[in-house]
Amino acid sequence: MNKVTLPRLRRRVLRELATPYTEATAGLFVADGPHVCSKLIAAACDGGVKVANMTIFDDVVLREGKQSPRAPLSTGHRLPRFPERSHA
Repeated sequence: MNKVTLPRLRRRVLRELATPYTEATAGLFVADGPHVCSKLIAAACDGGVKVANMTIFDDVVLREGKQSPRAPLSTGHRLPRFPERSHA
């Protein structure tokens, strides 16, 4: 897993989130990134944050000879498009 490193002054965040961590060197703490991230998201949601998920997935077909394996492609960071409204 990807790791997150935090200095001693920020270790409080790991403690508050009850995230497992280890001390890599004096004053530098390491935790699993996905674990920390999911705990942060959960804490934010528990605190009342509303999330607007803007990720969009499209299917892409890759043709190799007679085979057509499919792969999802994240096109993300796209705002939704709304049809034009007439102001009659």
